Amino acid sequence: MKKQNKSSMFMSEASMSGKETSNSIEKTREFNNEKQDAGEAYSSCDNKTLRVTSNVKKSLSKKSGKNSGSKKPVIPVFFSIDSKYAPFFSVTLSSLLDNASEEYAYRIIVLHQGLRASDKKQLRKVPKSYPGKDVSFDFVPIRRNMSAIVRNMERQSGSLYKTLTIYYRLFIPVMFPEFEKAIYLDSDMVVTDDISKLYNIELGSHLLGAVNDASVYGVKPFAEYIQKALGIELTKYVNSGVLLMNMRGLREVHFHDRFLELMNRYGFDTVAPDQDYINVLCKDRILLLDGRWNTMPLRGVPEKEEVGIVHYNLNNKPWRFDNIPYGEHFWRYAETSPYYRTILRVREQYNEPSRHADEMKIKELLECASRMVSEAFNFRTVYALGLEMPL
Repeated sequence: MKKQNKSSMFMSEASMSGKETSNSIEKTREFNNEKQDAGEAYSSCDNKTLRVTSNVKKSLSKKSGKNSGSKKPVIPVFFSIDSKYAPFFSVTLSSLLDNASEEYAYRIIVLHQGLRASDKKQLRKVPKSYPGKDVSFDFVPIRRNMSAIVRNMERQSGSLYKTLTIYYRLFIPVMFPEFEKAIYLDSDMVVTDDISKLYNIELGSHLLGAVNDASVYGVKPFAEYIQKALGIELTKYVNSGVLLMNMRGLREVHFHDRFLELMNRYGFDTVAPDQDYINVLCKDRILLLDGRWNTMPLRGVPEKEEVGIVHYNLNNKPWRFDNIPYGEHFWRYAETSPYYRTILRVREQYNEPSRHADEMKIKELLECASRMVSEAFNFRTVYALGLEMPL
């Protein structure tokens, strides 16, 4: 196995001059002039949304699951995957169900893009290994449903729609109006505690519950990007891999409409696309959760004794490298996965060219972070000038 190497990190210092501020204002005026008729497009979005939710309900009504008539409280848990990530999602799902309380029913909803029928068949085997758990398992082809949301907003030959496919989780509240509250999880995780403990955390008036992103500390380009390009304090910037969602609250503030508006109007480059929009739009309305609910295996950081969810973020993945902190949790459930041989093969095939390609991706993210800090026109300046306001 290959040992993990650290990527070189660099950052250029930049500040915004008075001239740049003036240019920012003028640029915004140009944007607003170009989009002055956008209101009509957005007003039609509600009708499109109604059609989307109707389609989703029809789709889910045909899906498998034994909790449709359950008298137990239902906990909806969302994931977003493709066939490439199906093997690792099987591990996440197995760990979640293994530790889940039998006092609840679990509605597992998998948003997917082009998931193969063979993968659906394999993944359906996982809940069957936990006969004592009340689980329904639904697959939703998100690309088809999202196209209806933005069809009337297309102004650039489909470019907006293609971009939106990486923002799946932002549309969950409007696509599933039957839920007041829900959990979203990334698929590179292992759940080591009862997920109902996370679900039962009171959000109050907060729109989301999430954990401060520990991976950005000590990485100067990312830290400066968060503070100077996004306008978010490091201690308040959250990782979107684990989200406790106030579904009702997000619908009431028209979160998805506001996101589409900002995306269509400005189209800023971002380091972590959906995560950055979540942090900017929900600024000061995110409940910071205990770090145990999104624990990342960081080199040089002692392992915690008690964790609720382990998030193998970025390149810290046990199916790529040996000696990843908390890696034993992953392999414990991987051994029971219908994809176990596939996962072993992925690990064996992770070679020097693969490692180099991943390091280049990290380098590109660092360059993007540096570039956005030096831009006179970014999230922070737009909000500082009063041109936009958080929800």
